[in-house]
Amino acid sequence: IFNALNSLELKSLEEPIYLFGQFFKKPFECLTL
Repeated sequence: IFNALNSLELKSLEEPIYLFGQFFKKPFECLTL
């Protein structure tokens, strides 16, 4: 159960980071264009 909670916490932390990464990548791509 503890491992499952850790995996959920990691996913919840990784998802915002991934979303921020995609959000920051798009503006940079637009600037390069």
